[in-house]
Amino acid sequence: MAAEEAGVTVERLIRAIYKIVAKGESSRHDAILEQMEDPCSDPDTEYWKELWEDYDGDEFESRKQLAEDDEAMENCHDDLGDTGLFFRDPKPLPKGTWLVHFTKTNPLNILREGFKGAGIEHLGLTKGGGNRTTGEYALAYRLQKVTDFSPEYGNNVVLFQADVAVEAYHSGDDEDQVIFDVRTVNKMKGFERVGDSYKVYNLEGKLVGTVPAVKKSFK
Repeated sequence: MAAEEAGVTVERLIRAIYKIVAKGESSRHDAILEQMEDPCSDPDTEYWKELWEDYDGDEFESRKQLAEDDEAMENCHDDLGDTGLFFRDPKPLPKGTWLVHFTKTNPLNILREGFKGAGIEHLGLTKGGGNRTTGEYALAYRLQKVTDFSPEYGNNVVLFQADVAVEAYHSGDDEDQVIFDVRTVNKMKGFERVGDSYKVYNLEGKLVGTVPAVKKSFK
């Protein structure tokens, strides 16, 4: 084989490998991205067709009318999920993106035990409610967008990265939030609020310092 032909063959092989790797990286976010479609928005889905068969037509004249009923829609989201109802415009985040998770519990518990995730279907109602189940996903913010700390979610902080994370706009809270796969979390640090400063703990739970604000420790 000529050197020129060998070079072309190697180049094609490298391109093929790159495409496989790139496709694999993209597919890791699919479980999150697929939930960004509201499963209850289409009256022609099997859910509404099966439910329609339970009615004699006196209350609802069509599946569309049934799907627009507030109580029926709420029941649908309890059954099928509310993530797609509240989240839109999803954007997968690159590896290495710093994320912030606020918590009212001691951050050392998360450093030791990891995040307690929820099912991907029910992440829309972040302040309770819904039909949330245990699973592999949780919510956070991108560190770059954090400007203040709200006691509503907790004054303690876990800072980390996640290989699989998707940022999307949450219409109910009117803000961007991040859905991440708790199984892909790495580089965690815990920040315990004490007065106006934070005690900083590494992944092993060792106190490594005190800072006046979380962001300053990453400058």
